[in-house]
Amino acid sequence: SSKLTRNDNHGFLRLRGGGLEVDRRDRDIQAAEAALQNMEARYAGMKLKKERLEVESQNTLAEINEGSEESLVRFTESMDSRSVYVGNVDYGVQASTLENHFSNCGTITRITIPQGVKGPKGFAYVEFVEEGAVEQALQLNNTSINGRALNVLPKQQISPASDAGEKQCDSAENASCAGQ
Repeated sequence: SSKLTRNDNHGFLRLRGGGLEVDRRDRDIQAAEAALQNMEARYAGMKLKKERLEVESQNTLAEINEGSEESLVRFTESMDSRSVYVGNVDYGVQASTLENHFSNCGTITRITIPQGVKGPKGFAYVEFVEEGAVEQALQLNNTSINGRALNVLPKQQISPASDAGEKQCDSAENASCAGQ
């Protein structure tokens, strides 16, 4: 017959009988090892993100310190090429929610949720370290956060005014630019 015994000196339970032994301590150790592996994987991911952000920070400072108008335009274009516009964002959404939603696309350097007089405007920008992350982020078009289908598009910059003084743009997020 089976008998359940507790050995308080060693802190584990054993079910004895019929050659079957179940050791709770082994299960606890296995669970702790699995949790440790999960933490180590998260740590490695965070460490990689930190390294990428440090490189991006150094590159940003170098671009800004160069200081010429041409280099600043190139820098802005580079930022835009690594960013997406996210429309139809719930007004109560936090940057951390967007970060979780887009984190598998690449290393996020910045999330901007523009504010109006009455609060968030209902859209956001997500900037990545890697240009290839934009393509991944575009795959999240029509996915939902808080029950709202997101409109994910490449971020476009407004071009400098032309010689005729007209504003030129191909901005997906600027309705006044529609049809231009």
